[in-house]
Amino acid sequence: MDQASAKKPYRKMLEDRLNGMSDQERASSSRVLCEKILGWPIFAGCQTVISFYPMKLEPAILPLLQGCIGAKTVALVRTPETGGGMLDLHVWSGSTDELEKHPRMPLYQIRPDCPRLPLDGLDSQDLASMLVLVPGLGFTRRGQRIGHGKGWYDRFLARWPRMIRAAIAFESQLVEELPTESWDETMDYVISERSVIACPARK
Repeated sequence: MDQASAKKPYRKMLEDRLNGMSDQERASSSRVLCEKILGWPIFAGCQTVISFYPMKLEPAILPLLQGCIGAKTVALVRTPETGGGMLDLHVWSGSTDELEKHPRMPLYQIRPDCPRLPLDGLDSQDLASMLVLVPGLGFTRRGQRIGHGKGWYDRFLARWPRMIRAAIAFESQLVEELPTESWDETMDYVISERSVIACPARK
């Protein structure tokens, strides 16, 4: 079995775990997770936060993001029009009026007319001050990640390796092993409602 096929049962298992959480459990765990991120020194020290807009089953981190607007630049990702494209970044003011329903997925994303966050031309120090909050279906404590199979975050993280990358997940999304492929990007940190895990250094 190749690694792509090997990922299918893991995705199914992790989706079942997420669907098995009650709304109350999800809300409670999200609040604790946000408090953990807020108290994390790297989050406190970063100048720019790049984040996903959470789907229903993912940790509800929007209150955290809205709370730090003004003190930090907050940018939300917008998925590309084509399957092989690159994530686009737009600065968010915190208003829900700047969001629109995704045409193909059960989530909202930032509107394309919001100001872009330019990355080209930034030096390595500026990029290293940016924190990317990364979603996914599952993670290991070594920083391995499995997503929904679109490759958006793998391409984005490979393009901007200097940024700090932190997986945001419920504890139930952490597993001991995951099948990986050569293009799968690893995390620097994995943050759940129980812990902040520093992963082995990336090459």
